[in-house]
Amino acid sequence: MDYRERKYYFVLFDSKARDMRMTYCKICAPSVKFRPMNDRLRRMAFSADFQYPNAFLSCRIEDAECLEYELTKAERRDLCSTWQEITRRDELKFTRSEKK
Repeated sequence: MDYRERKYYFVLFDSKARDMRMTYCKICAPSVKFRPMNDRLRRMAFSADFQYPNAFLSCRIEDAECLEYELTKAERRDLCSTWQEITRRDELKFTRSEKK
């Protein structure tokens, strides 16, 4: 993951509003990329104390403020939506624990 140009997020959207929220994220931040949750990302999410994410997002740094606003709005309005930014420290902590 390239932290110089992009920011990364684990996201849990409400199942009824997931498609709508992904569309809104794409509108407000055109550089957003959605990645499916594979086993490595799930283990990384659990090591970062984020339970059961259903999406992994990344966007360019210049679009991050708008995307974070949209994610905060989803968290405020939806029933069980939440998100967490992934920092380089989280990834390093995960890779160290994976090697043990």
